[in-house]
Amino acid sequence: MREKQKAADAAKNGYGWMPGEQYIKDQAVIVDKAVSNADIVITTALLPGRDAPRLIRAETVAKMKPGSIILDMAVESGGNVEGSKCGENVVTDNGVTILGIPNIPSTVATEASALYARNVFNFLDTLFDAEKNFVINPEEEIQKALLVTHGGQVLLKRG
Repeated sequence: MREKQKAADAAKNGYGWMPGEQYIKDQAVIVDKAVSNADIVITTALLPGRDAPRLIRAETVAKMKPGSIILDMAVESGGNVEGSKCGENVVTDNGVTILGIPNIPSTVATEASALYARNVFNFLDTLFDAEKNFVINPEEEIQKALLVTHGGQVLLKRG
């Protein structure tokens, strides 16, 4: 129970913690079962200022079906998958491909910027009527979700 509370506290605060030996063993069994039956696995676990935690062992990868894919998004800081290599695609003896693509967010910077710009444009578009007059409409779905105050009233209630 104590380990579960530590895990819950760590998740709530956004930080990792060092689990006990039994907790690590229990989690390894769960991960082994899930991963060995999966066709595609994406790992993303990172801990600020530390090496990435090793979540998937070579023994688990060896149980996967040929043609399965693992994307190790933590490969730059040591990787979550045993056998992953930064900047390389590794094909295991049983035909599983481990993708070690570094810094994936930088590969989509142009698309991310365009998506963000489109979202901002679509929001700003709700603020103008057909004649291009600035209009706040507290009933418009997007504005309603973002409007904190209007007409001297506090609309956003925190509970």
